[in-house]
Amino acid sequence: MSQAGDTFHAIQYDPTAPKKVSKYRKQLSLPTIPARSADADSYRLSQSPFFSSSLYGKSLLLGSPAVAGGTPTLPGATISPLQAQMSLPPTPTSASLPPVPFMNSPLQNTSPLLWGSPGTFPYIPHRIPLPPSEPSSPNCSPFPRVQELRESAAYTPHPSSPKSYTSKRTRFEHILLAMQEHFDGIGGFMEMLCEDFPRGPSEKRSQLHRDMLSAWLNGSCSFRPTHFVQSIYRNRYSVPKYGATAERKAEIAMSFDGNQDPDTIRYARPALSVWALQLVARRCATEVGKLGKEDPAHPGLVPHLQASANDRMTGKHKTLSHDSVLGTNMRENMMVIEARAPATWFICTWMSAPRKKGIAIVRERRPYPFITAVAISMFAIARNRSANNYFALPIGIWLFASKAHSNVKRILCRLGLSVADTTVRKALITAGGKRKAQQQAETAEALARKEPACRKVLDNVQQYQTVHEHGLGKAAKLVTGTAATAIRLEDCAPGAFALDPYVERLIKNQRAELTVDMLDADLDFSHLHRVFAHHLVRILCEHTPAMKPHLPALAAIFRSAPIAIHRMREGRKTHVVALSCNGHAEMEVHGMKEAQKNFDRQVGYTPEAVSEADIILWDGGDGLFHVQLQFVTFMAENHYGLKITKDPSALSRAASATDLHTLTNTSSCDFYPTTRMMRTIFEARVLDLWDLLLANHTGRLLEDLAVTAPIPSLDSLLDEATVIVKRFISTKAFETALDADLVQTCPAAFKFPLGPVWTPDASAAAASAVEPDTKLHSELPNFTGDRVLANSILFLRDFMLFEEFSEALSDGDIGRVHEVLKVLIFMFAGASKQNYTTILLDLYCLFRYEASKELKDAIWNNWLVNLTGLLRRWLPDDLMQEHYNKWLEDMVSKHGGTFDDPFLRDTVSPNVNFFLRLKEEMEKAFELKKHGKSHTSPSVKDETRMLMQIYREDQLHYFCQNRSMGYAARELINAGYDTLDKGKLAEFKVNSTERAKLLALQRNDPSPAHPSDDDSTSGDGEAESSNEEDPEDAGNEEDQEEVHRRTGCEDAEWVFHIDPEADDGMLEMDEGDEEEGYDEVDLDRDVDTAGWDGENIDE
Repeated sequence: MSQAGDTFHAIQYDPTAPKKVSKYRKQLSLPTIPARSADADSYRLSQSPFFSSSLYGKSLLLGSPAVAGGTPTLPGATISPLQAQMSLPPTPTSASLPPVPFMNSPLQNTSPLLWGSPGTFPYIPHRIPLPPSEPSSPNCSPFPRVQELRESAAYTPHPSSPKSYTSKRTRFEHILLAMQEHFDGIGGFMEMLCEDFPRGPSEKRSQLHRDMLSAWLNGSCSFRPTHFVQSIYRNRYSVPKYGATAERKAEIAMSFDGNQDPDTIRYARPALSVWALQLVARRCATEVGKLGKEDPAHPGLVPHLQASANDRMTGKHKTLSHDSVLGTNMRENMMVIEARAPATWFICTWMSAPRKKGIAIVRERRPYPFITAVAISMFAIARNRSANNYFALPIGIWLFASKAHSNVKRILCRLGLSVADTTVRKALITAGGKRKAQQQAETAEALARKEPACRKVLDNVQQYQTVHEHGLGKAAKLVTGTAATAIRLEDCAPGAFALDPYVERLIKNQRAELTVDMLDADLDFSHLHRVFAHHLVRILCEHTPAMKPHLPALAAIFRSAPIAIHRMREGRKTHVVALSCNGHAEMEVHGMKEAQKNFDRQVGYTPEAVSEADIILWDGGDGLFHVQLQFVTFMAENHYGLKITKDPSALSRAASATDLHTLTNTSSCDFYPTTRMMRTIFEARVLDLWDLLLANHTGRLLEDLAVTAPIPSLDSLLDEATVIVKRFISTKAFETALDADLVQTCPAAFKFPLGPVWTPDASAAAASAVEPDTKLHSELPNFTGDRVLANSILFLRDFMLFEEFSEALSDGDIGRVHEVLKVLIFMFAGASKQNYTTILLDLYCLFRYEASKELKDAIWNNWLVNLTGLLRRWLPDDLMQEHYNKWLEDMVSKHGGTFDDPFLRDTVSPNVNFFLRLKEEMEKAFELKKHGKSHTSPSVKDETRMLMQIYREDQLHYFCQNRSMGYAARELINAGYDTLDKGKLAEFKVNSTERAKLLALQRNDPSPAHPSDDDSTSGDGEAESSNEEDPEDAGNEEDQEEVHRRTGCEDAEWVFHIDPEADDGMLEMDEGDEEEGYDEVDLDRDVDTAGWDGENIDE
């Protein structure tokens, strides 16, 4: 520093200074620096007259009492603007410095205006290191090197002057020297630099300190704190050297060890790794802890669902419902977890995601986002058991619905993947109760409008419980009960279920005018034959790849008039509520009454509310699926034929030749295997007919159509199919095939291709020897027809009716179903299915005479159910109930007890439909492809080709005069006409008339009838004398009165579940018809056949 007494001047540059001259241009001549004088130590280079301010413009005389900004100065000192900005010490004026003699210079006699005063020289701050000043000087810094840096920093070279200041590395060395001298190294300096003070008077940092630190920490500098930390972490001095001591080398093993204290680790890299790990760990712990609490930013996901709530907790927490579990979406849960726990998600993703060139790859089999979400949900439920809705609670319910082993549930619960099984059961009780409460509220609202809210379908459930350890009171028994499901009524006109108009039409008893001829005239065979032709084309297109482009257009024809009659509303998804089962025996009148009352209470049909609404309650039991079941049964009885035969028209011959399902008891057959066997034979015969018509019976129909170009049009195929229907799939064709004269004289459309005249052989005698108990069919002496061709025609017609019935059910066209039901009245009558005949007659009279148009449409619009809302997913309500029953019966077999036990009543039964849906919804939640629950049937192409070859070789569809092979199928429509005409229809009308009289009597005298003095029948079916008072018998009489009363209000089929084969059926008041009923065990086996495990009802 300069000594006291020297004169200082500050230089202010002119903003209009000349630009820097290029090195290729002529440089300005600079003054020559004089030689060093003897008293050079008493002045500085900046005092030289050659550094006159005239070189840089007008100088600024310092000596003002204060600088701008109000900063006080020392006496005789001035502060330049640059010094004020950088907080530099004031510059002494010339008054405080001794005069220095001039050197020989051309500028010696320069004007005082230029220099400021005679004998003084201007002071130019520069970057040349100066000798240290005395610390006692009031005008110098206590830190000499810092003072030198300040003076050097205050100097800004002129743009046109060459760089003469020191390099950045040199200045950095001075800073390091200052740190070493005054701060004990970089650590002390950084500690003081980053020291933090609270706002207020305790602040000790200067404004410059705060500004520079703030600028660095808020990212205003190019070299930011993150760069600083990375530089430290990557520096080679941050880890022990190769030759370091073992103690220091041990610190390398401490890297990323969260249990270490970073303050005790000397080296930077392991210390920083431990510190960063602990910082991130604390952050992740905070995030995971928050996952158990609700977030207003994500109201769609409630982390905690209460399994159950008492009166005190009701309303404080959301409880489980079916919709909350079925709405589980792992992708949405993933997004919520990622948003609420970003640090945890980032770390877990880096651990779970496979990467290629630094990019995360989502694999198809084990996608890392799902695995990450599940892992974090496990962390959350480990910290807070309330965080159960991310994954654990839905998985726990899914395990219950999948009937997982208890050990699996316990282990997954231990790992945090599931909740406890006790929690699941409580949650299911809560969810089932909620669903029934919603149904009761809907029922109350509908009754207030004098409309029914739902209908019920019920069926008996039973399970035979064996005893493995015998003892007193322990015996094998059949546990029975009743289960039901409520189905919401939709698409109903107001007042459709009004009771009074319906009762008035019942009292009129218009069904007494019904005749067999009226029934026959109502059969629309023209419509059925049109539909048959379309089914023939469909079968051909399904078996020929080249023809498959016709299938969409064909499907559109089936869904439009004139084929379609009354289709369900497309896109409609049926809302069902499974009710709690009970232990009442449905087969007994008293049990049916109590079961019905129990189900009415569950849905909210109280006697007072129903009586005030004055409406019809629609309850059903065995319905359209059981009709299908009986249809298959009598077709098997009629068309299976001899077990060992060469007759190509017998189903047994085809089943044996192709190893398809064979029947041991045709009166009780398995539904799905039998149907599959019949459908394979039926389609083979249809393709044989197409081969006969299109390929001249060469056996190359499928191959020729595959290479034919262009393929036949759909219209031409329908025209050909119409010919096939008339010739081979009609009752007229059957009658023609039995008489050679008719074959010769019939129209061309009915003419068969002619084969050789058949000569009988010993095949019938051989079959009689093998099956001596089988009655062989013998033709009349004057028989000239072809019994084999007639049998085939009957089977094609009957199974085509079954195919139309099944297709119409699946497509949701109840109008087409009704057309088949009218034909089945005759067929059931001809097959001696008396109770089913009565039921179908009741339905026919209901829709023709007794139901208004609004009631008929309401019934037709709600007769079928669709649990998915998709096309071709309609099914009968009784089939749906059979699948639910199978689930309940399986639970009884595993858990024991009865159907009245709380576990079955409250936990299982109200959630059966929910369990079946949950399995599919969980697949959707994890974005899995839909996995069919039914067993995929193998292809039957080989069997079909073999059958086509057999029929071609045996000339099945040729007319061979006199051909008969000991088996004759019955024509059931004509047989049914005779049965109805000979007394069955008259008997039905008598019963209907009695009911109408009973209704009229009840309307005139509503008081209950007194018990009869005649002998009554007790609940077990044994006759007892009326002289003995039996309370149970009296109860049964009251039940009979209740039955008559309720059947007077509604048609019996719609009020109670009626087992058509029961001896005490309510529609058949007498017990004269004895008919072998369909075994429930066989029905369960049918439902379970071919992979039907109760889960594919939505498909």
